[in-house]
Amino acid sequence: YLATPWLASPHLQTLFLGIWGRPPSVTYRRQLYTVRDGGTIALDWLLASDSEAADGSSCDGTISSDDSTPIVVVVPGLTSDSTAAYVKHLVFSMASNGWNVVVGNHRGLGGISITSDCFYNGGWTEDIREVVNYLHQKYPEAPLFTVGTSLGANILVKYLGEEGGSTPVAGAASICSPWDLLVTSRFISRKLVQRCYDKALAIGLKGYAKLHQPVLSRLANWEAITSSRSTREFDHHATCVVAKYETVDTFYRKCSCANYIGNVSVPLLCISALDDPLCTREAIPWDECRQVTSLTQAHYLKHF
Repeated sequence: YLATPWLASPHLQTLFLGIWGRPPSVTYRRQLYTVRDGGTIALDWLLASDSEAADGSSCDGTISSDDSTPIVVVVPGLTSDSTAAYVKHLVFSMASNGWNVVVGNHRGLGGISITSDCFYNGGWTEDIREVVNYLHQKYPEAPLFTVGTSLGANILVKYLGEEGGSTPVAGAASICSPWDLLVTSRFISRKLVQRCYDKALAIGLKGYAKLHQPVLSRLANWEAITSSRSTREFDHHATCVVAKYETVDTFYRKCSCANYIGNVSVPLLCISALDDPLCTREAIPWDECRQVTSLTQAHYLKHF
């Protein structure tokens, strides 16, 4: 892989798609799914037939229970949902290649209200577990695959490690995973440019929190949450309180997917940028990855 000369900087590459990128036009079919604790998840579908219909052919927009077309579940990154440009690019590309694609939006994202006292976080795997099991039961003939991006990749790999050989997933891909949340947290607070990213992420998290102020203000200190200047401060005042972790470091250590990679039993493609401005190469668990026979590594530039 060779970067475009005028986009050789990983910072420019990371910013380019979000500012100037022109995502494909995608019209999702929304399905609301209620998980066991009462939470609501928006499942946004783009079927292979939808992509064909865009070229002028007809489709009925449904999947039969005996359909054997592969299904791929996309797990977005931090505060991202199916409307994010990179998600649209990913979804459209896979649907155009004959896959039925569904974006599993995180709780409280995709325009959906929080309907229980549970919020998603970087180690929350219950939602992807329920969605995967539901899809496998409803479409037993369809091979099931998963793709996670950024924090969504951490959630996905952690889930795969927790499940081991019990998951119905046939294969997966991890793109730009932070791997070790504690190492990554320290990295983005190290230098000025990384602190700029950290501040931007914190702003996004506070925006997410404001969407659900009635619930979150009941569970945690609202003034402390809104005054958070970094992701670590937000996790201290919000994530750890709601998810009941003793400290931020405890949360980061327990939820890092690097701890679970050794137990992944399905084919897993891991793509990381060695010069990722957010997810440092220092966090990549090289030795653990080498011991996983089902894992393939690839490297490229920038962060989603």
